[in-house]
Amino acid sequence: MATRARQRAAVSHAGTTAALHRDLDRGRQRLESLMGDRFFPVFTPPWNRCTVAVLRHLRQRGYAAVSRSRGSRPASPRGLADLAVDIDLHTRKDEKVRAGGVPFCKSWHAAWSNRPAGSCSTTSA
Repeated sequence: MATRARQRAAVSHAGTTAALHRDLDRGRQRLESLMGDRFFPVFTPPWNRCTVAVLRHLRQRGYAAVSRSRGSRPASPRGLADLAVDIDLHTRKDEKVRAGGVPFCKSWHAAWSNRPAGSCSTTSA
């Protein structure tokens, strides 16, 4: 399947909201069963795409945040934090990253340092 077709399928999920919600719930249950207390409810949508209905469903199901590229639309509803991601390792073309991790670590640190106050905790339980 071509990339564009996969992207459209990820967004529409065969056009059935109920099936999409069922898959989201099953995925969360699976991760909770694998990760136990280490599970933290943050959702990263495929290709940074999701609908208002998906975002509302995530909020209703107790997700803390959605993590996607800065400026992604639609905006997250109140009660669901939007953790902006400025680093994309998949499409990054910087040859320095391949040569060593220092440039990557510097860009990651800059992105982490500039996150909105209260967007996530830096402490662990």
